[in-house]
Amino acid sequence: MFIEEVSICNLFAYYGKISVTFRQSNDKNLYCLYGDNGFGKTSFIRCAKLLFLGTGLNETLMIICYH
Repeated sequence: MFIEEVSICNLFAYYGKISVTFRQSNDKNLYCLYGDNGFGKTSFIRCAKLLFLGTGLNETLMIICYH
C-alpha cells in the first residue's frame, strides 16, 4: 500500500487544511522530514501516530517526586 497524500485539518500546530503529497518511486521507499525548528515536523509525526495507532492527543508525562 502506498499513501499518496495526507491531509491534516486544524490539529496540533496545523490550522486550516494542510496537504502533503508523496511521490512514488520504484527504487526508493524512504521519506525524510526535515525543516527548521517550529515548522511542524513533530506535529506531522503526532498526526500520523493518531491516524495509525489511535493515540497521540493526550500524552501525559508522569513526574514522581520523592521527599
